[in-house]
Amino acid sequence: MSLVSELGGLEESFKKLNCLANSTTDGNKPIVTTENQIIYKRPDVPQNQLFHSFLCIDFESTCINADDPTLNNPCQLTREQLTWLYPNEIIEWPVILLQWRISESGNWELYEADRYRHFVRPVWRPILSQFCMDLTGISQDQVDGAMTLDQVLKDFDENFVKPHKLFTPENRTIWVTDGPWDFRDHFVKSTFLARIDLNCLPRYLRSL
Repeated sequence: MSLVSELGGLEESFKKLNCLANSTTDGNKPIVTTENQIIYKRPDVPQNQLFHSFLCIDFESTCINADDPTLNNPCQLTREQLTWLYPNEIIEWPVILLQWRISESGNWELYEADRYRHFVRPVWRPILSQFCMDLTGISQDQVDGAMTLDQVLKDFDENFVKPHKLFTPENRTIWVTDGPWDFRDHFVKSTFLARIDLNCLPRYLRSL
């Protein structure tokens, strides 16, 4: 499934909850310093709300068709075993940042403050299956020309998390996913296969 359809579905869900507005109106506007650095002021929050910012993420990862009868399966693993034991590698890191603001009607609402998207080049199995390309809408050329996971994580931290001052006491931040498998399974598998030292990652990626 493509980024557009995935994030579109997420946006529709928030709209049904009446908590998402168009990001073109006033919100947490960036401030450009004299050194041309972009920084963001602390977002406001409703009373009794624990978090200022919500990072909505939905990975795309390498995968195979576990129902393919021609699949090489010498151990005769079941479909469930093939699905959960497959060494998925993240191939897209798409994030939407939602923050609070007061709407024109005077009510609190969540709005899209920013978004971040990068394809990721897999390193253990760099060639995507046809099933994976059809499912995700991501092409081989897109991942071949992409940064590796460690490079994307560094870029995300330097050019998105830090400028927005996310995961700080002044801007309490939480991840939002559509299930536990994004971080519990795919992120853990991907960092292992990419031989990323978890101790070198920022705390917000080590305490998931």
